Amino acid sequence: MSGGPPEKKPKGTSGAECKSTQPFYLPHRQALALSLAAAGLRDAQIGDEMGITLDTVRNHLVKARRRLGARNTTHAVALALTRGLISFP
Repeated sequence: MSGGPPEKKPKGTSGAECKSTQPFYLPHRQALALSLAAAGLRDAQIGDEMGITLDTVRNHLVKARRRLGARNTTHAVALALTRGLISFP
């Protein structure tokens, strides 16, 4: 027995619900990280360019992939380009 009430999971946090009804929006830093990836920069180079740590770069890219429903960064770049969220450098 844990002695407390069971933990409740927040609703709508899996990212699988309503992807098609969510607006296509990327926060500036996520869009910038994807734009730099589109230009061929590696994660460490993106961090140097943006003045952030490698972990933060990876965090931005993971969040962008989830928001776009992408399988990987290359897929996220392609989706962002076709949706007009980033432009090719």
